[in-house]
Amino acid sequence: MVYSYEIDGLPLQTGDILCTTDGTNRSAMGRFWQLFGLFVPGPIDHVALYVGPHGRCIESGPAGVTMFEVEGNTWDVTRMARQRARLADTLYGVAYPLAEKGFEPQQEEAIRLDVAEYCLQQALADKPYN
Repeated sequence: MVYSYEIDGLPLQTGDILCTTDGTNRSAMGRFWQLFGLFVPGPIDHVALYVGPHGRCIESGPAGVTMFEVEGNTWDVTRMARQRARLADTLYGVAYPLAEKGFEPQQEEAIRLDVAEYCLQQALADKPYN
């Protein structure tokens, strides 16, 4: 099933990509990640994939490929810190990789589901960061 959700007012569907910038001013750990982000060129330092349901996402980070939950439709790094191995970042925006590609609705749904399934399998297999 293709899920829909909203984070910080940005609409998402299964397979959409959350783009973040390392760091936040909210904590010492957030400031550490800001310094780390200075070594990555460009404004996007990290991405996560929205899979659903609700706010469930998958990312590859310091703890390997993991799932985490964005609760209450708000990107709150403090609330998500334990789930994300203390990764602290700021939501930059959302990439919609299938937008305006001309896929038939059934094709787009199949792609979204395949991408989500692949990523879920990586998380369940305890894959390391790569």
